Amino acid sequence: MLTEKEMSDYFDALPDDRRDGLTKGQFLAEIKRVMDPKRNGAILKKMVEQRGREACARENKAQINRAARHRSIGLR
Repeated sequence: MLTEKEMSDYFDALPDDRRDGLTKGQFLAEIKRVMDPKRNGAILKKMVEQRGREACARENKAQINRAARHRSIGLR
């Protein structure tokens, strides 16, 4: 993880057109927000949950499709 001094030096080295209208304080706050481990952990947890739901939905859809195919050819 970068120190606040390193982040500040990086911001100071950026040309004005690359700063996206941010002040140094806004830039540092945004970096801290993006690098927050609790926030990132929550995002990853949601991603894992979503992936699990999608996998379950794919399995259910495949099972339904197999049942429909079997029914169409007279299998039980």
